[in-house]
Amino acid sequence: MQLIETCLELAESDLDHIIFLLKSLKFTSAIIELKNDLFFQKVSELISNGNISSLNENFKLYLRKTLQDQGEKHHNKKNIDFWRNKCHFLVQKCDSPEMTKWASQDQRIDALTFDLLLIHQLLDLSTARMMYENEKFLEIPVSKIIQPKRNLIKISRNLLKSLKRVNIKEVPIIFSSFASSHYDLIGMHELKGILSFLDIDHEYYFDLSQIKLNTRLNRNQKRLGPDFIAPGIIRIEK
Repeated sequence: MQLIETCLELAESDLDHIIFLLKSLKFTSAIIELKNDLFFQKVSELISNGNISSLNENFKLYLRKTLQDQGEKHHNKKNIDFWRNKCHFLVQKCDSPEMTKWASQDQRIDALTFDLLLIHQLLDLSTARMMYENEKFLEIPVSKIIQPKRNLIKISRNLLKSLKRVNIKEVPIIFSSFASSHYDLIGMHELKGILSFLDIDHEYYFDLSQIKLNTRLNRNQKRLGPDFIAPGIIRIEK
């Protein structure tokens, strides 16, 4: 079974240790978000050259970028091609109806994520339909659900409403730990508990969402290869 950790926020010194722990938790891949540009470039080169030892032990690393909603979607459009050509997975944070509509239709975006206090307002059935038609994922930050906080009941209520709409349209869901250390990692048992709490069928998550995510990552990895020219067009050696 494929099990992919979809967001780690790591410093360089933590990488090997975190990968070791993820493998012990039965994860097969991880998507990491790197805030430091130099570290991003270094890991990108290591992945491209196959020089990360864990890659030789049936564990894959991918790079991702989360684009923030700055209220000016044209500003995001200027950056999106740059990151699309560097990352395996591109996520758009949506804080407004305008950004939500745009991101749910733009073919360069892989997933949408929302503030959990706003998600029920922005993710309606129409948005869920557009996400399904354009093969988007919905990303849920686990840390916002499991940490005790004043708004937890409101967050849970909002999330349950939105997930019902997403399930109707069969939009694949991914839960990301956003772990910056080994203390923040979410294992299989915790993940299953969250799925049960949110009334999400385990087979739906592990068989549908994770398989679709693995397919998307493999496709995007080919896009970053030297033989990719355009969607549907690759260079073939004679």
